[in-house]
Amino acid sequence: MNHENPTPPNPGDSQSIDALQEALGPDFEVKQKLGKGSMATVYLAKEKALGRFVAVKVLLPGRAKDETARKRFEREAKASASLVHPNVVQVFRMGRLRDETPYLVMRFVEETEVSEIAEAFGWSITTSRRRIQRARDVFLKKAMRDPLLASYQESLNRER
Repeated sequence: MNHENPTPPNPGDSQSIDALQEALGPDFEVKQKLGKGSMATVYLAKEKALGRFVAVKVLLPGRAKDETARKRFEREAKASASLVHPNVVQVFRMGRLRDETPYLVMRFVEETEVSEIAEAFGWSITTSRRRIQRARDVFLKKAMRDPLLASYQESLNRER
């Protein structure tokens, strides 16, 4: 992925990107939308002073109106920000858009191409997606046994 010259955003994304850029201010430059899940949209931005790329996770508008979802998003951000561990993405900043939608500025972790992972394990590309998903599930189960992550999960469960 070329971060300096990203593909142009879809016309529908420009309003969201503009709102995010306004909230982040002049210290960051929002480059592009990376993806959207069931809870949030993730954008790529560049922190100008440090010259690093960051991921900015913005709670979806429908979720932002749900107080329970909003509180959970913020609680998980605070828990992640308090942990330093290779399996936890570091959170640098938390804020809100003009309409009170919460967002997080996080360490950007570049996705490795599926074909590179498949090649490293000697898998054919046709079976690699299924194998990668299975390997990810096993990794997450093992990672959750880690004392720091177990502590993190426990704190989230207590607050629910």
